[in-house]
Amino acid sequence: MFFMMKTVYHMRSCIENTVQLRNAVFNSQKLYRIIRALISYMSIKLLALFQAICKLYYHHLYVLE
Repeated sequence: MFFMMKTVYHMRSCIENTVQLRNAVFNSQKLYRIIRALISYMSIKLLALFQAICKLYYHHLYVLE
């Protein structure tokens, strides 16, 4: 009887650990997707800023000539 209780407890512990691992993997994938989306968004914004700076710079060059 004791062995059976110990086995059931061990199985329950393994299931809980598996669920926790699955949740951790899911959360890390979700976090990865959020970070990837933020990086993509910031890349677009930085590219637009760089283009605006280049336009201002070239406009400044043409005005000074």
